[in-house]
Amino acid sequence: MEAQKTIFTTREAAEYLGVSYRLILKWIDDDELKCYRIDKKNTIRISSDQIHEFLNNHETGKEPSCSR
Repeated sequence: MEAQKTIFTTREAAEYLGVSYRLILKWIDDDELKCYRIDKKNTIRISSDQIHEFLNNHETGKEPSCSR
């Protein structure tokens, strides 16, 4: 049995959600999708919890509460 992925790159998150890489970046820039910036280059990582929170907020129409 394969372990479930818990940390995604932006491209992996896009593939997981079935959207474009640019849409993931837009959601991050619009503070709709939370992420971690992990180094001086601002490399982005997104946890599975952040993805599920994003999906739950969009399904219920809740406003996101994102912080950087």
